[in-house]
Amino acid sequence: GRLMLNTGRDAEAARRFTAALTHAPRDVPSRVGLGLAVLRGGDAARAAGIFEDLTEERPWLPLPWVGLASALLELGRPVEAAACCERALALAPADRGALGVLEAARLATAERSERGP
Repeated sequence: GRLMLNTGRDAEAARRFTAALTHAPRDVPSRVGLGLAVLRGGDAARAAGIFEDLTEERPWLPLPWVGLASALLELGRPVEAAACCERALALAPADRGALGVLEAARLATAERSERGP
């Protein structure tokens, strides 16, 4: 699944991660991979659910927080996305993914504020 994800074959990656999860349903790398594949495939709501489950089960892992933030940003929820990034950065202060998503969330929040309600 990881190879498929890294080469932009998101649908195939999702199938591979799903297959892996039938054998090991609690495997964190496969669940994160599935979340990323689904998010890249355009289903931010499903990805958010995958990452939200992971953050509830393993709140000490930064990567699911970044994944959830990315999904929330895609869903137009930048304030919540920023909060997830801050949680990830509290766990891993130098996480470049969290820093990048946090910046995007802040920009989206500022743009939304400039446009008004």
